[in-house]
Amino acid sequence: MRPFIIIFLSAVLGGLTPAPAQAQDQKDAREALRSGQIMSYGEISRIVASQFGGRVVGQNLRQRGRNWVYDLKILQQDGKVLSVIMDARTGRVLSRKGGR
Repeated sequence: MRPFIIIFLSAVLGGLTPAPAQAQDQKDAREALRSGQIMSYGEISRIVASQFGGRVVGQNLRQRGRNWVYDLKILQQDGKVLSVIMDARTGRVLSRKGGR
């Protein structure tokens, strides 16, 4: 029973701290935002509202090659979900799937 508790606590507590690569990604994203290389999530969500008439229900900021992109899940007013990839620097739609 004791090994199970140790493994369980290790898994739970280990999940509370970001992995080193994830922590570096977050640091890089904050630096990109601070230096103006990417738009804030607030700016991106305003673009989404004006272009797609829905609201963001899921988002992820990641690097794709040398560029940053937002992966977004948008709940449209008709209830359909749209997946959009936007350039984080320009707000330009790079890819769109689903929805209407």
